[in-house]
Amino acid sequence: MMKRPLIFILLLSVAICSCEEDFNPTAEFKQQYALFCIINGDTTYQFAVLAKSYSPENYESTKQKDLIVKGADIFLTYENKIFTLKEREYAGGEDSLSYYYTDTLKPAADKILNMKAILPDGKILQAATKTPKSTSLSFNTRTDISDTFIEEKPDGIFLIWQIIGGANEKTAYIPSLKIIYFKDEDGKSVQHEKNVPISYGVKDGIFVPNYPVLIHRTELVFSMDAVNRAMEEIAGGDPEKKKYSISHAVFSLMVLDENLTAYYMSLQSNLDGFTVILDEPEFTNIDGGLGVFGSFFKRTHRMSFDPKYVEKFGYKVY
Repeated sequence: MMKRPLIFILLLSVAICSCEEDFNPTAEFKQQYALFCIINGDTTYQFAVLAKSYSPENYESTKQKDLIVKGADIFLTYENKIFTLKEREYAGGEDSLSYYYTDTLKPAADKILNMKAILPDGKILQAATKTPKSTSLSFNTRTDISDTFIEEKPDGIFLIWQIIGGANEKTAYIPSLKIIYFKDEDGKSVQHEKNVPISYGVKDGIFVPNYPVLIHRTELVFSMDAVNRAMEEIAGGDPEKKKYSISHAVFSLMVLDENLTAYYMSLQSNLDGFTVILDEPEFTNIDGGLGVFGSFFKRTHRMSFDPKYVEKFGYKVY
């Protein structure tokens, strides 16, 4: 079952408005449709959302659920097999929304998928995506090796990767580094995660984290100052440091296909994940409408901690 945050990252940010900067209030309103489907190559659960535009004059009275198109027929074609998406309603009171899903499709890397949506009024939206090469992704190269051990290093924590056999020149990545730790809470050991920025800046005397963004290069360095500050922030001002146990760190790479890369790059703001904004869409690969049909894989690299480094902050080693 889809978790609430995953649905609302996509659905609650769908804002299709036919009003642009040069909007003419006397012009005739034209209905537009948008299809969103981001294939996750690491799971069998895939979902899609169909939305429609609304007249600017009805902006105040339009609810999110009024934007969602119900009763459509959506098909995914992969390896000459057709997958029919089922319609499901997510019950959330006034936020009740519908989406389409299949739980039987897990595509391989470097494969083509086609999508077709037949709307209740007969309109057809179509798109295609080719999953990114990622099966043979390695966190080492012939000349360099990614760090596997987090300790005090003047040059920071170094990560490098390559897709053996060659990546598409348009292949892009969204990297992240998380520290996995446990905290004693009411007699129970509860797992938590701490996102690590690549660096910190200072604004008005306050440290501001700079997290990795979409990149095309295949190496990244997390400054030691950033790692140290992230470690300090785990306990923050809590004087009972021994309540915290550091387990390990996970470096993750989201490998994006060409469509998702182009869509992500078209967003002219600092957004997390795949937030969808269509007030002024600069990219769409949907034939007959707006939106995006893309795909990605996630690859991870586990890292351990030097016990002495952990103990320096007053924490325990899990």
